[in-house]
Amino acid sequence: MPTTEPLTYVLALHDRHNCSVIESFKPGQVDDVLVVPAGDPEAEPVHAIGRRSPNGEDFSYTTPDGETVSWNFDFLRTTTIPHYKPAE
Repeated sequence: MPTTEPLTYVLALHDRHNCSVIESFKPGQVDDVLVVPAGDPEAEPVHAIGRRSPNGEDFSYTTPDGETVSWNFDFLRTTTIPHYKPAE
C-alpha cells in the first residue's frame, strides 16, 4: 500500500476564477492554476502548473516546491468545484 504524505499545497478552490480555469481544461492542456499552502487556505495563492491527461481522465498539478498531486478529473469537478453542476 502506498504511503500518503500530507500535502504542502492544495488547489485554491475558494477562487471562482481558478475553479472556472480548472473546469475548462481540455484533454492534454497544460496551464497555470492557483494553489495555497495546505495549512493556511486564506494565504495569498501562488501559481502551480496544472495538467489534464491526454485522455481527459486525470488532472494533476505541480506545486512550486515540486510536489505533484493527481486527481480523477470528473471526481475533482463533481466533489470540489463548488459551482459545477453535472449534466442531468
